[in-house]
Amino acid sequence: IVHTTLTLEFCLETMAQIIKPVWDEWDYGGDIEFLRKECYPLMREMALFYAAYAKKGDDGCYHIIPSMEPEKWGWYAELARNKDVISSLCMFRWALNRTAEASEILGVDADLRGKWREVADNLAPYPTWDTPEGPVFSAIQGVEPKNVPGDHFGEAAEFPTILADEINLDSPKEQRDMMLRTARKLSAAGTTGQTLLLLGVPARSMWDRFDAETLLNSRSGRMHLFPAVPSDAELAFRNFQARGGFLVSAAKNAREVYFLEVQPRRNNICRIMNPWPGRPVTVREAGKAEAVPVQIDKSNGECLVFSTIAGKKYSIQVQSDQVQ
Repeated sequence: IVHTTLTLEFCLETMAQIIKPVWDEWDYGGDIEFLRKECYPLMREMALFYAAYAKKGDDGCYHIIPSMEPEKWGWYAELARNKDVISSLCMFRWALNRTAEASEILGVDADLRGKWREVADNLAPYPTWDTPEGPVFSAIQGVEPKNVPGDHFGEAAEFPTILADEINLDSPKEQRDMMLRTARKLSAAGTTGQTLLLLGVPARSMWDRFDAETLLNSRSGRMHLFPAVPSDAELAFRNFQARGGFLVSAAKNAREVYFLEVQPRRNNICRIMNPWPGRPVTVREAGKAEAVPVQIDKSNGECLVFSTIAGKKYSIQVQSDQVQ
């Protein structure tokens, strides 16, 4: 083992940061053999290490000690603040849950899956800091989150959104509001704009900060169309990738979405937020007249849920007699 920088080795989220793009290759692409041969072996080793490293305390929570704040690292006397760093907590949870999910898909390591989920479900709470506007997330407990000039990444307090996908468009409002306050407090940080967009806040001008997830955001597992663009914008995209192995194409004018099509790369359940909330929607497989059965999940907004088959195309339309 080659040791490089002692402090950076204790930025324990780094392993998950490196492996996450490999998971995304599977999750967005849907190639089961890639998951089996390339992705899962890496994730399994990561999960074994993380589950062993986190230790259960008297409070019933699993703690990550020692751990180091990325980019602003440092050792504190008696490790007073080298524990439960938010970046480590959120990426441990991401890694353990995604590895358990992968093992279930592949039908392997059922004996390990329970432990991975148990640790993920009982990790220590995120550090916070009180402000006049309300609590915000902080990198380490007892330290005010702030951006230092010259930081090339920003503040680890934003990791649960920009890296772990945990606080997203479908998170409880209290969590989203808290992360929005955090990002605005760190307004000079290089990642603030990305955090705001991922939580559905359009840039002052849509061209100030423009990327694919202003048009399609699926980090929660649900697809949100045009979540961070002005409502009167006229836009279209074709074959954007979404979590779950979907290709999505859509178009909108200044009034509403007028075209929507999804194509699964693997058999999966499609979950897409209704672009026409409150109005009846029809889903049809390309070339077929009969409609596909659709359920409406109203647990958080109005989500269309229907089964899909790999390689097929599905057209999603508002019922014509409802068009205004």
